[in-house]
Amino acid sequence: VRLRLSGTGLDAAQLEKDIAIYFQQLLQRTEKYLVTDSDIPMELVVGKLLKERNQTVTTAESCTGGYIAHLITKHDGSSAYYKGSIV
Repeated sequence: VRLRLSGTGLDAAQLEKDIAIYFQQLLQRTEKYLVTDSDIPMELVVGKLLKERNQTVTTAESCTGGYIAHLITKHDGSSAYYKGSIV
């Protein structure tokens, strides 16, 4: 699940402050489920977690036609944690 905070208003500085407060509250409420608070693609998040844990992944795809493999392998360094796929 990707959560996003946004707002509208005339005072940009106040809006940034308000969003920062709500962001901290959101972090506290989702802490045990949170895998990242950066706006990066999920395949990079998974890759980062695999590298940190010295783990690898392999995929078996049918309906996706190799798309998951594509998403993972389009990033430099993915061979360190992605071992291949069967489509």
